[in-house]
Amino acid sequence: MTAGAPMRLAPAEGATLEADVRLQRGTYLRAALAASEVGDWLAAGMYNNLVMQLTSALSKLEKGLGVDDVQCTGIGGAVNARYRHFRCAATSGVIEIPTVASIEREGDREIVTQGPPRLVGPLNAIFEVHVRGTSKLTYRTMG
Repeated sequence: MTAGAPMRLAPAEGATLEADVRLQRGTYLRAALAASEVGDWLAAGMYNNLVMQLTSALSKLEKGLGVDDVQCTGIGGAVNARYRHFRCAATSGVIEIPTVASIEREGDREIVTQGPPRLVGPLNAIFEVHVRGTSKLTYRTMG
């Protein structure tokens, strides 16, 4: 395994989460446009910030989460004090999806308060890695 190799959510879970993030992004984009049309630049800026954060989270969901940590142990017999097969446990990074704690009206302005982010990950996976020659590796996901 190499750092930055993608780990993905289960297909159904990933599709549901991506659809949810796309829906939120569309909602906040429309809210940003509406706020800018009435001259509420503070709310428009906050909504635009949410749109950018959601776009970043969506990109990470589509590409997969990067591997943060891998622990490998040799399996089978060692040949010349070197293993050719390894079992590796990998842990992914985390994606932060922004949330809104509250939207309040103060006169003709909207006050948008961002809440704690929704965290996706870390994901855990087990890989079997087989060394092939001097520089090639193959791997199979175990779970």
